[in-house]
Amino acid sequence: EDELFARTMTGVIKNIEYMNSRTNSKTWGKDAWKKIVVCVVSDGRAKINPRTRAVLAALGVYQDGIAKQQVNGKDVTAHIYEYTTQMTLDIKKGVVGVKKGNTPVQMLFCLKEKNQKKINSHRWF
Repeated sequence: EDELFARTMTGVIKNIEYMNSRTNSKTWGKDAWKKIVVCVVSDGRAKINPRTRAVLAALGVYQDGIAKQQVNGKDVTAHIYEYTTQMTLDIKKGVVGVKKGNTPVQMLFCLKEKNQKKINSHRWF
């Protein structure tokens, strides 16, 4: 699962790099990365694949140990993490690694507290 996520993120990062390289565009160009936010939603804190979670942590958009089930006696619905990373992913023989990238990537990671057991994550954005 971490490899599939890494492949998807690699494609997204390459697209952001491409938008950044479009020098003749009125919309895109040098600071195109500032106009793009990558949103990742995970359905359930207990269900997220640990290796995928580790990839998100390596990118800088996830911090282990700070999420709580309740705050002030109220159940938490989701945890939102944000970070502008300059790392990119490297996949070699099925192993996902991280290396310094060329273009910043703004990321939002929404980790839903409970697994809804249905695909409704599109409703969150």
